[in-house]
Amino acid sequence: MIRSLFEVTPLFILAIVIGVFGSVLYFMMRARVAKAGIPVKFYVTGKETKRILRLYKELAHTKGWSLWPITGYWISLVVIILLGLMLVWSGR
Repeated sequence: MIRSLFEVTPLFILAIVIGVFGSVLYFMMRARVAKAGIPVKFYVTGKETKRILRLYKELAHTKGWSLWPITGYWISLVVIILLGLMLVWSGR
């Protein structure tokens, strides 16, 4: 019998769901910034992510956009890191 190298746990599935949620929020903010006429790069890098978040926050006040996508993005990022640590520690 072939044994899997990775066990799919409910914790892992939760991490995937929250990661997808954070990604959707990021690309929603990126699309809004692009529709506002500001050029965005095709590739996602740390520097570009910080720029998009900063621009979205600046434009949100003038365009009347909600700030909940930024909050949701940061919360999902923190939760993903914590879930990753929990997955690593639970595997020991």
